Amino acid sequence: MTAQVHDTLIDQAYRASLVTPFSEIVAYLQGLLSRRLTAVIAGVKDGKTVARWAAGETADVRGPEKEQRLRTAYQIAYMLLQSSDSPQTVKA
Repeated sequence: MTAQVHDTLIDQAYRASLVTPFSEIVAYLQGLLSRRLTAVIAGVKDGKTVARWAAGETADVRGPEKEQRLRTAYQIAYMLLQSSDSPQTVKA
């Protein structure tokens, strides 16, 4: 991968993490990684919270730190998947 392609991929992943609605990010991570691992990344104890976020049912418990953690995880997963890593590799 050339440096220019690498920089473009980083920019794309960053933009995607900013413009993608929170519920879509959570649903994506939940599907890719599991509800439990997504909860761990967010720093919440209950996987049900993750399911409610993914469904767009509630945003009141998310807080800026939790949201940033999930957006960063989404950005990393996006970059790994775009660089030809398999979903199983990303989960590992």
